[in-house]
Amino acid sequence: AGRRILAAEDNPAARYFLEQALRREGALVRMTADGQATLAALNDAAARPDGQTWDVVLLDARMPAPDGLEVLRRIRQGQTGATPDQRVILYTAALDNEAEERCRDLRPDVILLKPASFALLRQRLAALLQAQCGREEDEKERAPMLEKNHTPDEVPLWEREAALAAMDGDTEIFARLLAVLREDLRKMLTQLEGAASVKDAQCVRRLVHACKNSAGTMRLMRLHATASQTEKAEDAHLAAAAAELVHAMREALALLDAVQGKNKERDYCILMIFLNCGLRISELVNLNVSDIQDDTIRVLGKGNKERILYLNDGCKAALESYLTVRAMLSLQHEPALFVSNRRTRITRAGVHKMVKKYLLT
Repeated sequence: AGRRILAAEDNPAARYFLEQALRREGALVRMTADGQATLAALNDAAARPDGQTWDVVLLDARMPAPDGLEVLRRIRQGQTGATPDQRVILYTAALDNEAEERCRDLRPDVILLKPASFALLRQRLAALLQAQCGREEDEKERAPMLEKNHTPDEVPLWEREAALAAMDGDTEIFARLLAVLREDLRKMLTQLEGAASVKDAQCVRRLVHACKNSAGTMRLMRLHATASQTEKAEDAHLAAAAAELVHAMREALALLDAVQGKNKERDYCILMIFLNCGLRISELVNLNVSDIQDDTIRVLGKGNKERILYLNDGCKAALESYLTVRAMLSLQHEPALFVSNRRTRITRAGVHKMVKKYLLT
């Protein structure tokens, strides 16, 4: 408690996440968004009459002007207000071969891989402040979503419960981060469409990386996987990959918009099943409560052909939340899974309107 921490992160969602995590630990936090502001903060601390410098400096490896590794180089060479042995955490989604080599030379005390959790950050800070943590130990514990590469079709849209758990289950921080992320993604979407239209590859790649970081912070798994795939695209295929990312961003925004409002549990559940399970609107409307069995759902399609679909964790969590709300509506004689405000089976027109509202605007 009371530790002075300087944290540099250019991504708005990740910056908010870090600030809240550090403040929960009682730290005195100063946030910066680029290298120049970080260097200024280091110099400001050195000029304080009370001699209080930063206990820990946390650097985003790929922040702009200059990046975190360049700031770290200046710290280690005594070119900033910090001492060369300043305790530094390097925060990054991944390290390429060049960055790995620079890290070997510059010796960050900890390398923390994105997306982190409050608990992991707390553990790393405690170990570092007790001088018990080294780089080799830290590299072994990677964020679960980075353990292997996934294609977008292999991952759920959103691991909402995992995102909440990463914030120690704090629903107020979760809700505020949603608002930050929603605004951030809308801005990025507009900028990405503009950059793609004029074939500005450098700007597209910068926005793709930012999108990947934002998605990771909120565990938007499919968006994260799509951004990762786009980030690896060769220049000749970048336009097509960016178009796929635009679609994934719209899907993610639809889910984020659906978790607010009067019928948020129902609307979110409908969208999760619609997007994850690939149902037709008519099939979704005709679902009954009795069609849900553990982790499967029975769907009656064209020609009364029945099929059984397995539900991923995101869909199961969405269903559980919605069914809790539905149970309070006194619908003993209504078999429909999804009901309207009139407490009768929701109509195709009602679902179509919802899909148009969230996905086609």
